[in-house]
Amino acid sequence: MWQVLYELKLKSAPVDFKDVTANHPNYAAISKLQQAGVIHGADGLFRPNDTLTRGQMAKILVLASNFTPGGQKTFPDVSRTYWAYDYIAALADLNIVGGSNGRFNPNGAVTRGQFVGMLDKALKVMEK
Repeated sequence: MWQVLYELKLKSAPVDFKDVTANHPNYAAISKLQQAGVIHGADGLFRPNDTLTRGQMAKILVLASNFTPGGQKTFPDVSRTYWAYDYIAALADLNIVGGSNGRFNPNGAVTRGQFVGMLDKALKVMEK
């Protein structure tokens, strides 16, 4: 079912990241998500061993799920000028994220449990 829900359309030419060679275990997945416009590197690097911030995860989840960025719900620790504001607001409006004690902590690391919870909620929204 996930494969059907997450059928990505390739939108751009592949980018060769200096730190993701063809023999990297996740090369194909990284390349596909990059070509679909879901992930981007910086300075020619993808940094496959870095952790994700909650803001980065929000962007990836919105783009991979084809949700429209933007929304009405906000968090006091996410200013309108924050680069991932529209992605976080979209997930908040869809009740995929709720924060902790009213805060989102956009620069904090996303835990595996948080990722699974957000993914599960996103799939439920996509199934509707």
